[in-house]
Parts: sequence; structure tokens; C-alpha cells
Amino acid sequence: MVHFRWNLQPDQIECFLTNQKKRILEKLKIRLDYEQNHDFYSCHTSGCGRFSFGEAIEHVFRCAKCGKSLTHSDNKRIVEFLSKKTEQLKNELKK
Repeated sequence: MVHFRWNLQPDQIECFLTNQKKRILEKLKIRLDYEQNHDFYSCHTSGCGRFSFGEAIEHVFRCAKCGKSLTHSDNKRIVEFLSKKTEQLKNELKK
């Protein structure tokens, strides 16, 4: 039987957490930019999801899953949420 011994090193934990926060912040920035610079369309049926403008055109503004008509889908709440989380992480990283 092999035994392992783990030792916590507090100085490395802080660095690890900071690096993880930086990675998450970068992903949030990318997603926020995508949300701010694209229009989305949906049939508003549960489980079908939403489509970018390009995808909506490809499917002639019909849902690829259920076939219903696609209408513009407001992503204002998503943008607000991503903006808030981005700012929150930026502030945490400043400390």
C-alpha cells in the first residue's frame, strides 16, 4: 500500500487562487465581448436555446430544434450579469 502525505503551503494557495481568478476573469471578458457584439434569436421554447444572427440566417429564422420562428432575444440581463461579475473579480484582484 502506498501512502501519500500532503502538506499545505499557504503562500502557494494564495498564488493559485489569484491565477484561477485571472483565468476566470479573462473568460468572462471574452464572453462579455461576445454578448455585447452579437445579436441573438430564439423561438423562446424551453430547451431550444438561442442562435446568433449568422445561425438564424442559416436556418432562415427557424429554430433548428423545433422549427418555430425565431425572434430577437434580448441579452441585456446576461450583459449586466457578466459586467457585474467582471468588475467584482477585477476588484478582488486589486486587493
